[in-house]
Amino acid sequence: MANTHFILRTLKAKTPQILYLRFRVESDIDFKFPLGIKILPKFWNKDTERVKNVIECIERTEINNYLNELVDTVEVYKNLKASKRENITRETLRQFLSDYIKPTDQNEKTLIGYLVKHIEQSKTAINANTGQTIKKNSVYAYVSLLESLQAFQKEQRRVIDFENINIDFYNSFIKFLTQKGLAKNTIGKKIVSLKSVLNRATEQGINKNLSYKAKAFRTINEESDNIYLTSSELEIINSIELNERLDRVRDLFLIGAYTGLRFSDFTRITSNNIQGEFIHIHQQKTGQKVVIPLHPVVVVIMKKYGGQAPKPISSQKMNEYLKEIGELANLSESVTKTITKGGLKVSQNLTKADRLTTHTARRSFATNLYLEKYPAQMIMQITGHKTETAFLKYIKVTKEETANDLLQHYKENYKLKKA
Repeated sequence: MANTHFILRTLKAKTPQILYLRFRVESDIDFKFPLGIKILPKFWNKDTERVKNVIECIERTEINNYLNELVDTVEVYKNLKASKRENITRETLRQFLSDYIKPTDQNEKTLIGYLVKHIEQSKTAINANTGQTIKKNSVYAYVSLLESLQAFQKEQRRVIDFENINIDFYNSFIKFLTQKGLAKNTIGKKIVSLKSVLNRATEQGINKNLSYKAKAFRTINEESDNIYLTSSELEIINSIELNERLDRVRDLFLIGAYTGLRFSDFTRITSNNIQGEFIHIHQQKTGQKVVIPLHPVVVVIMKKYGGQAPKPISSQKMNEYLKEIGELANLSESVTKTITKGGLKVSQNLTKADRLTTHTARRSFATNLYLEKYPAQMIMQITGHKTETAFLKYIKVTKEETANDLLQHYKENYKLKKA
């Protein structure tokens, strides 16, 4: 378990002492980083690890707010590394704290400086479309972009600024990220984040270079080989005996599979969202209100937990537990996953159990309804897809399923003459 702390090394001193950020990961890492702030020990509360609320310390509120921001910043960094399955080392953490928390370039008129400020503002900014704070995943994306731009600068041995963002930069940056072994869709997400930042800077009059709007400066992506669970597979998951830990995860997953809601939405359903036989909820990602009929399975689960969804856990933990559930449900069908990574096509054979995640629930909802001939436009009212093209890319209907549907259509509508 990784923890961020703040310490003064000498608590009995009569003169101001340097405040350190201390980062610990069990017995592996015990790292201390000077923050450039000095505090009189008598003003320091070692239990709360914040400045005491005393009038004599005039800057107490500013310092404590800064420390709270640092905790959030390191948390973003930890989650980013976890999502990449990368270990945190003293060296990488020192570089991050030096470049990000105390960046050498704090001039918001430069690209790196502007991005640093944009990340800080995003932590408390309100999304104009949803009226809610920016999601952590969006902040992670900007932090990831910052790391990549700084690494690119270092390798190129030149400063990357607004006026440098052109097609030559685009091609070099794509090549750099590809050589780092990043997947094609991961690279595409970084370009999306970069264009978002550039759009914002352009709107504010800070960026005057519009080369990034050229068609060649495009987002790259490839269709993912994500899975869905069939109706019968969902029934199997619902029927197997599980311990208390996995039972709660199973119930959360089934709510998602029978409502089509995202993890951020199906984990926060309460009795306040239930009106008669329907769930009324504003989606966190889009701010859009959706009305969803209560599936019989969801009704049983909600009653089990007093009219609301089970207590949620982190999506990372839930994904880990779902793979256990998948094995117990014998979801052993082999599925090939192919991605472009480091510029090469990489294929891997995994079972459905290995590929099971929280988002499989939402995709299963949409795909199963579509296969049951429920109109795509009606399903899109719940999933929030804007176009049928995007929806059809999202659902996972195999060529075999399409062919079987067409064969059934032939049998029902055509009487073939005997040869």
